[in-house]
Amino acid sequence: MNEGRSLTGMMMRQSIDGIVLKDMAGQVHAAKAAEIAKLEPVAQSLMPEGLLNDLDNAALRDLFVYLMK
Repeated sequence: MNEGRSLTGMMMRQSIDGIVLKDMAGQVHAAKAAEIAKLEPVAQSLMPEGLLNDLDNAALRDLFVYLMK
């Protein structure tokens, strides 16, 4: 942000007017284009390494079915 503040989250919407982000706590943050100094993706995934390693194929399918609802 122009005033030195940073926002991090999943981009829900982007337009010429600005962006809307949802953070890890589920809170929604909007920023007008004029307030944004720099917009860049985070290099590291929010998903912890190896999180799915202990799941078998059936458990993975169940997880993805649940997430798609």
